[in-house]
Formats: sequence, structure tokens, C-alpha cells
Amino acid sequence: MHEVRGKDGVGAKMDSMELEREKGITIRSAATHTEWGKHHINIIDTPGHVDFTIEVERSLQVLDGAIMIVCASSGVQSQTITVDRQMRRYNVPRICFVNKCDRTGANPYRAVDELRSELNLHCALVQIPIGVEDAHEGLIDLIEETAIYFDGAHGDTIRKASIPENYKEQVHKYRLKLLEVLGEVNPSLFLLLLLENDKKETFPDKATLKNVIRAMTIERKLVPVFVGSAYKNKGVQTLLDGVIDYLPSPLDLTHYAIDLTKVGLIHVYMYVHTPCIRNHGQQTKKKKNKGEDDPNRKVPLSTNKSDPLLFYAFKLEQNPFGQLTWVRVYQGTLRKSLTIQPNNEKGKKLRLSRIVRMHSDELQDINTAHAGDICAMFVTERISHVISPLHVPDPVVSLAVKPKNKSDMDAFGKAFERFVKEDPTFHVEIDDHTGSCIFSGMGELHLDIYIERILREYKVPCETGKPRVKYHESITKKVPFDYLHKKQTGGRGQYARIIGYFEPVDGTPNPVKPFVFINNVRGQAIPPQFIKSVEVGFKELCDKGPLVGGPVVGLKIVLEDGVTHEVDSSDLAFRNAAQGCFRSLISELGSRVSEPCMDIEICVPEANQGAIVGDLSTRGMIINGISYSGKNCVIRAYGPLDRMFGYATDLRSLTEGKGEFTMEYKDHQFVDSQAQESLVKQYQEFLEKKD
Repeated sequence: MHEVRGKDGVGAKMDSMELEREKGITIRSAATHTEWGKHHINIIDTPGHVDFTIEVERSLQVLDGAIMIVCASSGVQSQTITVDRQMRRYNVPRICFVNKCDRTGANPYRAVDELRSELNLHCALVQIPIGVEDAHEGLIDLIEETAIYFDGAHGDTIRKASIPENYKEQVHKYRLKLLEVLGEVNPSLFLLLLLENDKKETFPDKATLKNVIRAMTIERKLVPVFVGSAYKNKGVQTLLDGVIDYLPSPLDLTHYAIDLTKVGLIHVYMYVHTPCIRNHGQQTKKKKNKGEDDPNRKVPLSTNKSDPLLFYAFKLEQNPFGQLTWVRVYQGTLRKSLTIQPNNEKGKKLRLSRIVRMHSDELQDINTAHAGDICAMFVTERISHVISPLHVPDPVVSLAVKPKNKSDMDAFGKAFERFVKEDPTFHVEIDDHTGSCIFSGMGELHLDIYIERILREYKVPCETGKPRVKYHESITKKVPFDYLHKKQTGGRGQYARIIGYFEPVDGTPNPVKPFVFINNVRGQAIPPQFIKSVEVGFKELCDKGPLVGGPVVGLKIVLEDGVTHEVDSSDLAFRNAAQGCFRSLISELGSRVSEPCMDIEICVPEANQGAIVGDLSTRGMIINGISYSGKNCVIRAYGPLDRMFGYATDLRSLTEGKGEFTMEYKDHQFVDSQAQESLVKQYQEFLEKKD
């Protein structure tokens, strides 16, 4: 990475896309690596903007540890809350870096307090800054009890010195706080630390303290906090020391896989993201057990280079040289020219033509990769998809898109097919009534970026409609059904009768399960293959509901009985019966429409607070809180996405370009009856116009 550059420079090294440099944001994750001391560190830099949250999701599932970045002046923001939730989801140990200690309004102590209060983290400073804002000079290591300064134009010369006299009392205070946090996390261990010392009033020795902090960090019970400013590398070197000292290496964690089958001498594994702590310094021994021959049993993976190979492909990316497949190696040795059989493509074998190590958009050819390595590979044939157990949020906004010139249709199709493959949160569907392409994604910015990329990378200018939110439909009443589908047109007809009832899963706009189908049919009243057809029929209808064309969620269907005809019953007949049944009862089910609502965070100069709050109120937003940082205020609000379209332009106007905001999907909420009537009417008019 070498140098960190701000928006006034040419952009950060890891932001290699032209769009990233222009907008000053990270759009897609980038990988790099570095040698630090005697260690090799693989690094993935991920976006902070919530519209590109999938990049964080798929990176965290292959990482052993993470650095959470928090701004010293802004503190915990909505993106921080999102990343915290993602780190917890994938059980990733972390350390925290409070960045921008040289910025106006910087207060790293307040940022740490917010980590505790808003994220409920057991965190403790292991460093404190020497000065903040313009006076930021360096930091003090609370464990080593040393002042550290970063000299030179880029802070690449480390100078250690004794602690300044005016900081000694503060150092003692925060060393005590560090021990207090350790005591909160593990009281018995804290007591042991004190008993191991000759004098009860002294601190544990440095090595013991580091070992305890490391153990608690790997167990995800503690988050050590570092401070500095990445702009001139103040604190970056000691942060890398912290990665080595406190985050796990591949030797510290045991990962598991399901042993599916054997191909020759090579096991075919399916990786399961369930890391646990390995006994330090010991390799996991494979023990023969009662379930040895169980094809679905989980087996622990080792870091032994000679063991059967397992790597996990977690990202696809189109490169000027072909399709680049990002992988994390978990076991064995990945070699150039190796022939592999992906476990999601039966009978298909691929040869690895190249293995590369990545430094942003630069590629370095390597011959082998081992457990813990993150690299990429080119294969002789395209991999159609990767197995992905990660959490993929549903899209919240959609947009009708078409190329301006009909001659560009082929290039347009190639573009969105590629982007859909690369990004699981980007969806494309063809509207049944208009034939136009509907792009769906995580927000306006998300879709705008893809439309801009189609123009730049495929030379296809596009026309777009107005953005629309992704409404959901839900039922609120329990209703029995006894429906007969009978159709005779000469020759073999269609006959299917189904009996049961509909009911809501839980009656909320955010059900715990989107669809539940229960088969309570006794005997052979309906043959099993037709029961599956009933389920498929209901599921197909749920993709596009009858009220506003949104997906039906929270629907529970219990099938209790039915009747078949020896000639006219078929899969199609029972699928049609399911759909006809639901449509016939739509007016009795108490169906409701719900809309996506967002958590909104707006940072503006304090002088603009009144205008912003007033504007949010007119949009029907709920103000959840206002905090202050220097001369700026941070407003947190919640409300419907539909009323926030175009807000970036309005915010620029209200603040003379000095405001910024982020939005993140929170949940769906039912619209009121008047709004629902209007939405249903609009949808029906739309259908009639296109028929």
C-alpha cells in the first residue's frame, strides 16, 4: 500500500477502479499482502459504504482476524454498527484502530466509549495518543510504557522515547483501565495475573499481559484498541505489530469441512465456516471415530502442506486476462497446473493455468499457495458460480434500465450477466409486461455505479426510469381453502383439488421465515410428486404477489387433503391449483403491503441542524438522536426509503455541499390503508396499460 492518500491526491492504492478514485470511496474489496517481521500477512481492504456490504460479508467469511476502523472525530457510525454485526456473524476476532487522531474534533477516548455503549464491546486502549488534532505527534504504548514518534515525510521512521512527564498520570490511569477490562472479561484470570506478581500493587509483566490479551482477543472476548493517523502512517507500524501480537494465525484456529467423497487420492471437501480455537502450538490430530464413514460428517482441517487440498472460492472477478477466482487455502498445497474438480460442478475438471498473489490491481505469479494464503487463480474453463453460505441481504430498490441504442443490446446483456455473477446483491430480471430490464440492489448508489460501469467498461449508454422501492406483501388472517382446479379442452385435461389453510407465520412485516409449507396429507390422497407441485406453485406465486407485484413473505401453508383424477391429474394441474387457490382468496387473507425502512445517519455543520431536522420531518422520518463532534452534528433518523430518493441532491443544496449521509436497510413496515389503496391502484393500472 506504501502511501495513504486523501481525496486531494490521486486516491488510495487499494482503490484501483477509476470510479473509486473519482468518488473517494471503496466500491469493491481489494487484496494485498505484506511481510512484517518474520510474518506474512494477507490483507483484504473492504468498502465502508453500506451499499457494498456484500464485499464485507464474503471477505469476513475467509478471514481469521479483522481490524475495525473508527474515526476519532465521528466515532461509531451506522457503517460501524453494520460491520460489527457482520464480524459477530462470522465469529471473527478483531482489534480496533481509532484513525484520524489529527483531524479537527478528534477525541479517541469518546470513540472508545461509543464502542462500549453502542456496540457493547469489551474494549480497552493499549495505546493513547500524544496530542490530538493539529497537536498529534505520536502515541504511548501502555504495555511497553514507551512513547513512540513517527518521523519522516511519511512517518516511516520510528523513534522511541521515554514517556513525557505530563502524560505519566494519564498512562497510569489507562493502564489501570486496561486491567479493569481484563477483570470484567475474565475475573478469575485477572486474579491470577495479580497473584503471579511478587507485589500485589504491581502490574503483570509485559509478556504475561500480552499473552492474556492475545488469548482473550482470539476468544472474541476483548477488543484491543490502537490509535493514530493512517494519513502519515502514525500508528500504522504499531498496528501491524498488534496484528501479529493479538490476532490469530492459521495455526491458532481449527476450521472444518464436510468430507463429501474421494476422487483418486484427493478428498473432495465442502468448507463449513465454523472456526474454533486450536490448542496453541498443537496441530489437530485426526481421530478415527464411529462416524468415520458418514459422508456428511465434519472433519477438522490441518495446516499440513502434504494433507489433501481444500480451498474455498469466495469471489469471482472479470480481469483483462480472464476470470479471476479469489480463493482462501485451508489445507494442503494449491499448485499451478493442478487439475481440480469443484464440488459444485459434478464431473467437471478444471486445470489451474495461473495462481497469482494480488496487490490491488497488480498480479504476481506464484507456483504454490498454502494454508492461510489468500490468492487468486485462472482456470482453463469458467467457474459458473461459487458455493456461498454467506448472508446475502435482499435488494431494497429497483430501477428500469435499457440501452439508448438497440445495437448495444448484446454488450448490455454481457455487462449485467457479468455483474450478477460477481455481486450476489445485484439482481436483474426481465419485466413480464414491458420486456424491460429491472436492476435491483442495495441502494441508489449501488445501481448508479453499475450503470456507470456499463458505460465505461462496455461503452453502452443507458436510459433509466425512476427508482422504485421493493415492496413486500403479507397476509394477516388464517383462512381455510378447498379449491378445485378443473380444465377440459379436449384430450387430457387438468384436475386437482387441494384442501388446507393459509395463515401468517407471525403476522409481522418482518417474519422469521419468509415461506413455510407443511404437508399434513395422510395416506395417498395426493401422491408425493403432486404435493411437491403444490409447494412449487405457491412458491412461484410468492415471487410476485397479486397486490403490487412484490414478493409475498411470512406465508404459512398447511396442506391437509386433496383429490386426484387417474387421468387428468398432473404436476401442472396441481401447480395451477395452488396458484388459483391463492388468487381466489386474496381478498379474504387481509393482505398488507410493507415498504423498506432505513436507518439514516447525516453529518452536517451545526449551523444546518435546524434545516436538516425540519426537512427530515416533512419526509416523515423519526429522529432517533443528535450528537455533536467539533463544529458538526450527527443526526440519526429512521423512515421509509421511498421518501429519501434524491436526498443527496437536496442535502447538497441545504448545506452548500458540506453535508454527507449514509442509509442502511433496517426492516419493512406496513404502509397505511390509504397508501396501500394507492399502490394497488397504480399497479393495476400499470398491468392494464401493458395488456
